[in-house]
Amino acid sequence: MEKLDVILEVETAVLADWLQAQGDDTWWNIDGDEELSEVLRLPCTADELASVLRKVRRKTVRILGNPGKWSKLPKGPEVFDQVAEDEGGARVLYLTWGDPAAAWVLAEDIGVKQALDTPART
Repeated sequence: MEKLDVILEVETAVLADWLQAQGDDTWWNIDGDEELSEVLRLPCTADELASVLRKVRRKTVRILGNPGKWSKLPKGPEVFDQVAEDEGGARVLYLTWGDPAAAWVLAEDIGVKQALDTPART
């Protein structure tokens, strides 16, 4: 994986707003953040994750990426649509609360949605 640097810092509430706008049928996983992983049952819905993010003591989150790829980014929720990596149809964000070496991953879990959308066999 390429080296990732901080490309933008936004308020944590902006991430929560973006997640909530994704709809209550999107599911998310977190890898690398113990605090969030301890209070959430993962995978969780966008609404559950947004609610917890609004309560965390950290007011900003840093988005990691390749700085050469991004010149001007908006500071609103739409930034996440632009910087999310597509990995097998799932959106993946690389984030940190501070130090890029302490990065964590927020990944859409499309497998849960597909399983929920598939009718049960009787």
